[in-house]
Amino acid sequence: PDDGGSIHISVEESDYNLKFDSPIWIEEATGKQRKYIESNLYEEFEVSFIYTNDMVGKTIYRVEPVSIKVVPEDTASAVLYAPDTDPLRGLVADDVLDKYRATNPVKYPDSVYEEAKRLGHWVLKTVGKGGFSKKFMEMEGHIGNGNECIYGTDTGNNFDNNFAYYYAFYYALKDYYASNGTRSKECYEDLVDSYEYFGDCDSAKLVEDHYKELQDLITASNNILRKK
Repeated sequence: PDDGGSIHISVEESDYNLKFDSPIWIEEATGKQRKYIESNLYEEFEVSFIYTNDMVGKTIYRVEPVSIKVVPEDTASAVLYAPDTDPLRGLVADDVLDKYRATNPVKYPDSVYEEAKRLGHWVLKTVGKGGFSKKFMEMEGHIGNGNECIYGTDTGNNFDNNFAYYYAFYYALKDYYASNGTRSKECYEDLVDSYEYFGDCDSAKLVEDHYKELQDLITASNNILRKK
């Protein structure tokens, strides 16, 4: 939330196949709605709004909310879970993944990146920002050095937004390297392009170095999760 009554929020899906920018602005939220979001900062929300004529056929950048509520975790997920449809199986440690899938079904069976990003959101929600040690936060603060082209800002000022993307990039790169470049190729190439945009450099080496940084960070994060 900002101080002007608006809330910046990422959009994951729509019930009506509408096209959203991501993130979008939730405008004119009431004080009660803002307090509700701030009290459940790392949750997934369902936002309903009035679809107006000027939104027809256009990308939606801003909405005025009618209601905002937390989406409850799906306790039936463990019963319905099929490991062979999970793109994270074999990449994420079994104990971490099993705990996650107990209440979070697969939504993107063809995307390691999207499923790993969802995992990152869940880890942040489960641990809570206050649950990460000072040593971990110092490690996380170094991730932003030289990687502004990926995260857009220094990590020390944007932990909440960047955290899920650490998981997304790490596991997509792990998938890419483990498959000798045959899987998660789009994510890898996007990262290479991002580094090349900033001048003459060995982009592939920079991506590999960043992968190793993320490996240490995700290992530390998962170990903190295990203690919860």
